[in-house]
Amino acid sequence: MAKVSKKNIDTKKENKSLANDSEKLPPADIEKQILKAFWENDDAIDELVNKTHSVYWKVDANLCMTHVAGKGLIVMEGIEQARPGIKLQDFIKSSDINHPTIQHHLSALKGNSGRYYAAVGGRIIDVYLEPIFDGQGKVAGVKGLFFDITERSRHHLAGETLPTTITIKGIPTPSYIWEKSGDDFILKEFNDAAYTITHGTIVKARNARLRDLYKEKPELIEDIEYCYNFKNSFQKPVEYVFIHTGEKHFLNVTYTFVPSNIVAVHTEDITERKKAEEELKRIRQMYHQAISNAKGIAYFFKYSNMTYEFFEEDGEKLLGIPTKGLTCPKFNAMILEREIFEPEYCVIAEPCEEHVHLKGAKRYVANYRIKTAEEEDKWLMDCAVGIRDTFSEELIGSLGILFEISDRKRLELEREALQRIAEGLTTILDFKTMGSFLAEEFSKTFRHEAFLFTMFHDDKNEFISIYEEDTPEGAKKPVKFEPGRINKFSKHNPFMRDLKTTLVNRKGAQLKTDLSMFGCKERISRSSVFAPLVWENRLIGLLSVQSYTPGKYGERDIRLMRGIAELCAGAAARIKVIEAIRIKDRAMESSINAMLIADLEGRITYVNSSFLMMWNYDDPKEVLGKKVSSLWNKEKEWQAALQKMTEQGGWRGDLSAQTRDGHVLDAQISLSDIRDAAGKSICLLCSVVDVTGHNLLKKALTMAEFSIEHVMDGVLWIDPTSRIMYANKAICHILGYTLEELMNLSISDINPSFPMKKWGAHWKETQKKKHMVFETVVRKKDGALIPIEISINFITYKGQEFHCSYMRDITERLKTEEAIRKSHQIYRSAIRSANGVAYSQNFSDWTYDYFDKEGGALLGIPLDGLTAKKFSELVKERIVLDPDAPPDIYEYGAAFMRGEIDQFKADYRVVVPSGEEKWLRDCSVPLKDEKTSKVIGSLGILYDITELKRTELEKDALQHIIEKLSTIIDPREMGKIIAQECYKIFRHDAFWLSIWDEEHNIDYGIYAEDTPPDGNAPVPVENIIMKRLRKKPAYWDRKPKLIERDEPVRKDDFQTFGYNRISRSIMLVPFIWQDKLLGCLSVQSYTKHKYSERDLKFLNSIANHCASTVERMEAMKSLRIKDWAIESSTTGFAISNMSGKITYANHAFMVLWNFDDISDIVGKSFISFWEDRNKAQEAWRIICEEGDWRGKLKGVCEDETTFNADISASLVIDPDGQPVNILLAVHDISKAELTDEALAHAKFCMDNAADAILWIRPNDKFFYVNNAATMLYGYTHDELMDMRAVDLDAFPEKVNMAREQLRKKGFVKMESVHIAKDGRRIPVELVLSYIRYGDKEFISAFIRDLSDRIAKEKSLHENEYKYRMIVENADAVIMFLSLDGVSLSANRAAGRLFGGKPQEFVGKSLHDLWSPEAADALIGYIRQLRNTGNAISINEFPAIINGRRYWFKVNLQPIKDTDGNISCIQVLADDITSLKSAQENIIQFEQMYRAILASSPHGQCMINPGWNIVWANDAMKGIFDPKGTLLSLEKESFKQFFEGEEEFETYRKSSRAAILKKGCDRRDVTLVTLDGDAIKCNLSLVRMDPSQTAPGYVATITVQ
Repeated sequence: MAKVSKKNIDTKKENKSLANDSEKLPPADIEKQILKAFWENDDAIDELVNKTHSVYWKVDANLCMTHVAGKGLIVMEGIEQARPGIKLQDFIKSSDINHPTIQHHLSALKGNSGRYYAAVGGRIIDVYLEPIFDGQGKVAGVKGLFFDITERSRHHLAGETLPTTITIKGIPTPSYIWEKSGDDFILKEFNDAAYTITHGTIVKARNARLRDLYKEKPELIEDIEYCYNFKNSFQKPVEYVFIHTGEKHFLNVTYTFVPSNIVAVHTEDITERKKAEEELKRIRQMYHQAISNAKGIAYFFKYSNMTYEFFEEDGEKLLGIPTKGLTCPKFNAMILEREIFEPEYCVIAEPCEEHVHLKGAKRYVANYRIKTAEEEDKWLMDCAVGIRDTFSEELIGSLGILFEISDRKRLELEREALQRIAEGLTTILDFKTMGSFLAEEFSKTFRHEAFLFTMFHDDKNEFISIYEEDTPEGAKKPVKFEPGRINKFSKHNPFMRDLKTTLVNRKGAQLKTDLSMFGCKERISRSSVFAPLVWENRLIGLLSVQSYTPGKYGERDIRLMRGIAELCAGAAARIKVIEAIRIKDRAMESSINAMLIADLEGRITYVNSSFLMMWNYDDPKEVLGKKVSSLWNKEKEWQAALQKMTEQGGWRGDLSAQTRDGHVLDAQISLSDIRDAAGKSICLLCSVVDVTGHNLLKKALTMAEFSIEHVMDGVLWIDPTSRIMYANKAICHILGYTLEELMNLSISDINPSFPMKKWGAHWKETQKKKHMVFETVVRKKDGALIPIEISINFITYKGQEFHCSYMRDITERLKTEEAIRKSHQIYRSAIRSANGVAYSQNFSDWTYDYFDKEGGALLGIPLDGLTAKKFSELVKERIVLDPDAPPDIYEYGAAFMRGEIDQFKADYRVVVPSGEEKWLRDCSVPLKDEKTSKVIGSLGILYDITELKRTELEKDALQHIIEKLSTIIDPREMGKIIAQECYKIFRHDAFWLSIWDEEHNIDYGIYAEDTPPDGNAPVPVENIIMKRLRKKPAYWDRKPKLIERDEPVRKDDFQTFGYNRISRSIMLVPFIWQDKLLGCLSVQSYTKHKYSERDLKFLNSIANHCASTVERMEAMKSLRIKDWAIESSTTGFAISNMSGKITYANHAFMVLWNFDDISDIVGKSFISFWEDRNKAQEAWRIICEEGDWRGKLKGVCEDETTFNADISASLVIDPDGQPVNILLAVHDISKAELTDEALAHAKFCMDNAADAILWIRPNDKFFYVNNAATMLYGYTHDELMDMRAVDLDAFPEKVNMAREQLRKKGFVKMESVHIAKDGRRIPVELVLSYIRYGDKEFISAFIRDLSDRIAKEKSLHENEYKYRMIVENADAVIMFLSLDGVSLSANRAAGRLFGGKPQEFVGKSLHDLWSPEAADALIGYIRQLRNTGNAISINEFPAIINGRRYWFKVNLQPIKDTDGNISCIQVLADDITSLKSAQENIIQFEQMYRAILASSPHGQCMINPGWNIVWANDAMKGIFDPKGTLLSLEKESFKQFFEGEEEFETYRKSSRAAILKKGCDRRDVTLVTLDGDAIKCNLSLVRMDPSQTAPGYVATITVQ
């Protein structure tokens, strides 16, 4: 039971009081209250309708009355028949479904509001209808309200004479005015659209009688009489043949009654829409037939019953459930996860996500993870498009295809999981965090019920759990258990014995305790994966995921777990190292390491004895008080360390120190910021360890160990007794033994050539020779003998003698040597062409019979099984070298294969798997069959011409750079040019060009490119970081650098830009001019080892050209700035020689003396420009003697006018210290003396302006108000000065909005409503701007009263009443706008479109109703109309309204007053969305289904009734034209694929009979290709359009 709040009770009391008070109100006011209660669903409406002649009712979705009340029932004599439970048809006493009342209610059930007039029982009623929505937003019924307006209408008709004709000229749809005359109607008026559609014949029908004109169309006469008699408006679609032209059209006809004797008829031609809908229907049927022959499972989903109406028969196999009658909830119950790829086109309904609605959608694409009835997880891709109802244009369903993508999705998820885990593990520093992180990731990937992460302690042969979780009985998710539990495993377990990932699937009641003891021990694990963590061949831990579902995990899970375990093993080993380092650090802090303490100023206050020994001091006094920074060689590195310590609270690292006697040592430093209890720093603690010797030894040992363990050759150390004392990984791999097994063997166990009886002699021989190399054979663990090459060194280590043997497996080498011997004959033939990598190719299967072994290194791929297709995948560009051959490589190759060309020569640009780009030259000759002379293959040589091509490209690139850089002045254009040329050479992924400002320590990014993650080539980076402060850029040392990286770091060490991807190979080259560092050029790649020293050298050459160009541009820029500064200055500048003659003057100087040309000034004396020449002569003397002078003189112009000037003059000294010129600066100060007078004049103008002017302070108070403002608002000057700007505005929020816009734009023009002192609301126009007065800033507001203008607009609205009556019920949206684009009125169609009542739109701007783009476009058209005065028509006008896209045919018509001036604008928007949608759906369906058919592996084509092919997919062409003789099979006859005319006719007749009977024909036939080869295949034929008697066909060919 719903709770009733106090607020609801109070509201009901208020409504009841309102109803009681309504008895005192006049009828018009009561009707307003009834309408208010009707719109707001107030309970008081029942009492209100009983006060006046009105009725309020509700009906359900079946048009059965559920509620009715009102005094109007008595007047209408309907008190008995109107009651809950009665059918609406019974109430109106009509079962006709086309009755206007029933039609209006059915429209409301579709969600539409409505209003109409009707005549019932001799009374005229005004009816309102609104849909009733349930809690889920669906229409559950309709509520209605009517007022009896009979008496009101009579008074209206008696007191007003209505015109007999109505203005319909502005309506673009054909419209007609019929006037009642006796018992008939007369055609009184028609518009231009009616004249056009009837080709002018309508003129003959003017004043014709209805019954005479349409005597053979009684239904039209009945409709007009019905509209007049019932005073009712309605609409209906009709099929109509024009009387005067005989043309057949589909029309949508609207009948509108206009009091008192007019019926207006509007017709909308929907013929094209009907044709488009029929065409769409035909295409749907055709492709529905064809889709059965393509891959995927097609379906149709119907929205009305949420059911899949159609599912292909393989759908049950895909989903594992019956698809007949499958509902959306059942299908959604299978879905575990969704991925929607087109969120802008669709939305999932809330709250249960039971259905996907396509919002006018172009398409819907989503992935689902489902669980089938057999508990199998599958991933499906759903591709669908929306299907609309032909007439209502509402979405009725979706047509789509389901593809299974389980394998692909699993690979994607596994790859993403590995990447996330790899990235996450790099930042984890402890095992607890690592376990939590892995459990979270495993839950996404394996969806386990139990998880274990444990570390192995080999000293105790036991595992201690780090993180474990398990799912208790009845729970849905795993819960975490306390760590630290001890687990023991048998050594016989596979993961313990073989150190391999193990899968265990169990059927019996075997507890998990037999393998692992953790979590809920009593539950049975049915499927488990155990992955040992192995580091350096040693078990260090274990990962395990387990499930209680049998068979949940499989081989793919093993592979994924194995990969994760390898990552985790490395991370675990790293964490162990980190923990060990932490322990050692704490130990060092309390050991004999050198330690010191320094105060906050960096001065040493304490050192220990270890410090004195390390720095070779005798007494602490020698050190105390010194700066800590003096101990280190590099001051900057010490300061950087201090900075990091300050930021992080501590720092550890290595610094280079210098002892008192000058000895340099490597020091390992530990810095700690010691703070007091309040967190304030009090001192610095520094611990130092001398690691000089340790570093040298560690480096040497690391290099030695790495070298031995990573060499390709096996290494054995053998003692004099032939026992093996040491073995590396390589020899274990070669022989197949583990290290432990090999260490228990002697040399005679693995080498049959050295039994024990021969070992002594061999030892002595080696001891004598010291070094021996020979070939022998060794026996592997499996007994196989392999050839090896042994290099023996006799060594002595710690007094003991050993054989150090290097063993190399030469099996492949021997095989290669044998292959070389066998291919000797081939090489002798190929040598005729030239030296290179020889090959032999077989054209029958497009494989390479032979390829030189060097070809593997050249191409970077295995040569075994190499095919032409694999080779072509490497080729990115092909160039034919023969000038007489066809330029197209494929035509050239075809001619070679036909034997028309004796030698094939072409260049290829290839990219090998490593990412390296190479150029190859292919020179080959044909191999021909001895009997038929047919070319069966080729014999050729591939040259590596990379260097040659590279030289050519470098030469061209440098030439282009030199030519283009010589004229440019824009640094960014320079960067773009260099990037383009660099890409031709380096094929880089990222590019960077920056300019270095050494003075300000700033790096300016000029131009950058980067390759998007899903892109193939770099694109310019728009949001490049133009400035970034760097203490020391990477190119500071001015040396070119080639950087190779293996760690996941950012793109570079000096700048971040683009997509922030990881750069693996970087070239960094500074460009320098005359020993000045100007900037940096960087080329980067995401591929390792992409660039070489040669690349770096060439990039350095480019950088040299950059340097000269940058220096040139900087010099030109400096000159331009100086020149511009002087020329654009408002100060007059002039230069004279030492004799006083003017040699230069800027524009401002010429303006001061009214000169037009510089030649008028040059050569004049300085003295001649001044009125007091004596004073000027004295000033000149002071300048020459003292070097400068400043004072005031009066200048004299040529016309004898004067001005007061302030002069500054100074000597210009050359590099030798000699004066060469005098620089003069002249300021005109006359204008400043006139400022006060100008200000007084400005204030007078403002005080007496016609518009109100206000100056507003930053605190919203007024600084100035003029006389017009006091008159406008009725306040005195003093009253206004005490008020704030917000006090005048009726909409305070507009004031804040205006301030925000003013801050952004600096100028705002807007309309608002201000309140006068007497309460009047004054519509005003405001123009706001910022002004500065003195050193303060104000807002200037110019305010204009709009009352007169709005009054005129209101009068215009009243005069248009009759015209609005006609357009009120039009289907097209009709609006009247002011010249400023403000809505003055709108019809009901506008209300339905924009979602509201038409009266609500009054006063709203276009931006309030239309989408921003549509509103801007309409405003532009309105401006055009106002300028030209002519009407404007737009045939296709797009707009997005309430999230839905519409198309309109828009007409803008000027409405002029009696003086011929435009008073307002009529906008008529006819909705043509359905027509556009049908046209788009046709294209969309054709594209979608053609794409499906084109990707089919079966041959498919479309055949017209004449059996000619109109379209064929690639598979079809491959079957019947394997050699590519034709460009396309289109227009080819399908008959030619039969063995003869008789066979074709037999098939045609029999297949046609089968199709007429069953709808399709499938049979096995023998067809013939264009080459004449017979093929057996299955031929399926379906009709493209079943409605046609001679339709075309869709054919599907499957080769058997």
